[in-house]
Amino acid sequence: MKKRILICLERLDIGGVETAVITQAREYKRRGYEVTLIAKSGCYSEILKKEGFKLYEYDFTLTNELILSKEIENIIEENKITEIHIHQYPCLLHILPWAMIKKIPYVIYIHSSVPTTYEWFEKTYPIFNFIFPIAFKNAEKIVTIRKEEEKINKERFDIKDRGKYYYLKNSLDLEEMNKYQSNKRDKNKILIIGRICAEKEKMIISGINFALKYKERNKNIKITVVGDGQKLEELKEKYPENVEFYGKTTDVFNFMKDYGIIIAADRCVLEALALNRITILSSYEGNLDLVTKNNIKELSHDNFSGHKMKNNENLLDVIHSLTKKQIEEIINENQKYINKNHNIKINILDENLKYNLKEEIEPLFSGLEYFTKKLIEEQQISKKLWEENQSLYQEINQLNAKLNKSFLQRIKNYRKKDEVK
Repeated sequence: MKKRILICLERLDIGGVETAVITQAREYKRRGYEVTLIAKSGCYSEILKKEGFKLYEYDFTLTNELILSKEIENIIEENKITEIHIHQYPCLLHILPWAMIKKIPYVIYIHSSVPTTYEWFEKTYPIFNFIFPIAFKNAEKIVTIRKEEEKINKERFDIKDRGKYYYLKNSLDLEEMNKYQSNKRDKNKILIIGRICAEKEKMIISGINFALKYKERNKNIKITVVGDGQKLEELKEKYPENVEFYGKTTDVFNFMKDYGIIIAADRCVLEALALNRITILSSYEGNLDLVTKNNIKELSHDNFSGHKMKNNENLLDVIHSLTKKQIEEIINENQKYINKNHNIKINILDENLKYNLKEEIEPLFSGLEYFTKKLIEEQQISKKLWEENQSLYQEINQLNAKLNKSFLQRIKNYRKKDEVK
């Protein structure tokens, strides 16, 4: 039977998860599978439509309830979906019920390397306290990009089946990237890439500060920051000179090929290495180091997040002293590693998935019923407290009115006494 894959993610916009999903979708399509994407519209939407993908716009709203959307049911039935790939947790609220009702095998991808992600969802949207265990236990596969995620997930949700996990390194379409290869590696041009948000602010600032220090040694240095986010305007004000802020782009590879040094984290590091650039990893904590054959394996296992990486205090001297020969050696060794370990053609889940879900639809919906009842009870308590507060406010207003009346009467009495005198 021909595979008909439904890929679910929040939005088709700029980001590491999004570009990883798009790379995956393209590879499935090359293999002859029918690929349908469901996500909120973003800058990649029109690009994918032109490439012939079936694309449905949908808002995976985060809420405290399961959503039985008729729209999703229609998408599944019209496209005769045989397997579902879930890339972000908000999608679970909308997709999980239909996967179980329609008996379609599904895969959950764990992209995030932030250990507190589960806690945030469970605390902010308590429905995930019972959604997560059911979703993970019944998933046909759980795909992780870091081996540590398997251990965390397995222990947290008490999953015994080791065969359920599938370790898959973040990967690129290397053949596609060959179109952007360039032998020009100008050390005078530094590119800093990343989403300019609170989570990655230290990474961006650390990269900018390094580039500015490098500029003190060479006045001809050009510094460009590519990325968008809520912190963009703030950084523009902080660095009004010597730094060009470009903003959002869907053509990041063309930017990369024109710069000699690239500072980034996560998937952008992987892309820079594939394009044979001198690549500096700037971690979320703000630590920096040059990616070489000595550390690339360790950094790769942590998905180039740099969480475990120490700051290289001598990095400025190292970069400044690099010869052309040393640069060639570094990029060639890095390229060998990328070709062997991060090629989408060999790093993709392509198995015959079968429906093996346990009979957990009932607890899923009974859990929802219990949760809904609790919410209603809390709402009723809140309503009662609100009504009591309103009643108290009325009493206070009445007392204030009496006090004001009494106060005004006293003033009138005093005025009368003064008039008699």
